[in-house]
Amino acid sequence: MTPQRTAAPRTLAIVADSTCDLTAEEARDLGVDIMPLHVEFQGKTYLDGVDITTADILAGIAAGADLPSTSQVTPDAFLGAFQKAADAGAEQVLCITLSSELSGTYASACHAVEGAPLPVTVFDTRATTAGHGDVVRKAAELRNQGEDLTAILTRIESIRDTLKPLFAVTNLEHLRRGGRIGRASALLGSLLRMTPILTHEGSGAVPVTTVRGTAAAIREIVRHVRAFVSDHAGTLTLTFMHVQNAASAERLAQALRDSGLTFAGGAVRAIGTSVATHVGPGTFGVYMHTEP
Repeated sequence: MTPQRTAAPRTLAIVADSTCDLTAEEARDLGVDIMPLHVEFQGKTYLDGVDITTADILAGIAAGADLPSTSQVTPDAFLGAFQKAADAGAEQVLCITLSSELSGTYASACHAVEGAPLPVTVFDTRATTAGHGDVVRKAAELRNQGEDLTAILTRIESIRDTLKPLFAVTNLEHLRRGGRIGRASALLGSLLRMTPILTHEGSGAVPVTTVRGTAAAIREIVRHVRAFVSDHAGTLTLTFMHVQNAASAERLAQALRDSGLTFAGGAVRAIGTSVATHVGPGTFGVYMHTEP
């Protein structure tokens, strides 16, 4: 009988927070430990993606609940993840977080480094949702291919430097309830079928333009992606995203293919709770970056 071989322990562990929006299956297959943010909703505290989902929150908001708030992963939780990695045989940890301008999660991870039982590198993606996820997936894939930490950091830094999202918001009610637009503007915009297109810069969403309807939004996003390509050398990678609107995200993906652009990636992914509850159901868009 041939003796059964056991997998060698990974010497580099990868830890990320839940705003990367990897599914539980993806995280398991890639070998990434996901740390959930805390979600305060309807007087209770939940763990993001563990005991509450985006669908749960959107249903509650539709029934009249206030928008939820999120709080960062605690230093103690990160320290527990770092200890878990050491116990599993890791020699070092790469911890990848959402933008430090959006959450204290990056600061929590840095604080936890002080008590960690092994060396930890904390990486600020300066992004969230699909952009954060793209960085985590690339880091895990490179680690699983045998690349060392230095090579991985070089690659994910190049991704971070060109990450850019574009969101088309088709339901203005969540922007109104989050205080980003007034009640009158939301009502008028809904009546006129206005669709804001937003990007992310610094600490929040920034308006790019406003169009009328989904078809116009798709055309405008295609135009912006083509402009992005002309300004950024390298291989274009696109990840399409949505909040309960996969059909529009898929239409956008097809429109970009029909435009003649060649790109890697192309997955259509659901936006997680931290972003979805602020932009609302119907939102769709793309996260783009280039790699050398």
